[in-house]
Amino acid sequence: ENGQAIATVVAVKADTAAAKLISEWVKLMSGATLAIATNDAGTGVRIYVGRAAEGAGLKLSDIESRSSEGWRVKCDGKNIYIAGQTNSATMRAVGRFLEEEFGCRWFADTDWGRHYPEAKTLKVRTVEYSETPGFLYRRMWGAEGAFKNESWLAWTGQGGNAVPMAHGWNILSKDDFEKHPDWFRLDENGKRINGPWYNIGHPEVRKLFMEWALKSSKNGQKAISFSPPDDHREDFSS
Repeated sequence: ENGQAIATVVAVKADTAAAKLISEWVKLMSGATLAIATNDAGTGVRIYVGRAAEGAGLKLSDIESRSSEGWRVKCDGKNIYIAGQTNSATMRAVGRFLEEEFGCRWFADTDWGRHYPEAKTLKVRTVEYSETPGFLYRRMWGAEGAFKNESWLAWTGQGGNAVPMAHGWNILSKDDFEKHPDWFRLDENGKRINGPWYNIGHPEVRKLFMEWALKSSKNGQKAISFSPPDDHREDFSS
């Protein structure tokens, strides 16, 4: 209020990152620095984050999420409660709180990607809302060295049950080319190439793919890739 902190963020050590995130953005907007406490002093406005919010009565068990990543925000006119079913879900909840109550946006993992209002006094509604991810697995994937800010990734929704993946086909051997050249790709001149790219339009190749995938899954293999190789156009015959 008027550029002065009148609220305290209450969070246990395990939720420090989420507590720091909300404190950081409040300072960006108002210039006020919110204190972060591990124990509830019981006075003033409190912003309970993560496990502290659950301890203060915020219910999460009724939120159905396939990946256990539901979160809830509650503003009761006195205090604020923000928590998720996992640490990353709590981070996401903080981001959504800042978006919904103040219009903040974190478009890119840069200073210029942060958008927020400037106001000496910040007010929130008396409101409650919750959310669960629409996708079981979300991952931000870019060039090497990109997307390393864990706070930004959590805010934008990264997380879930990881799905192993790879870029490579390994169901045919080099020797298969002699017997079944039609199983392999054509180059730009119409020549069959003995390499890692196959003729997936061929029904026998598709059948081999299915048999390989089912067998691999039965044997416990987690990464079953139907993605083509990363532009490896070698000719094993040369």
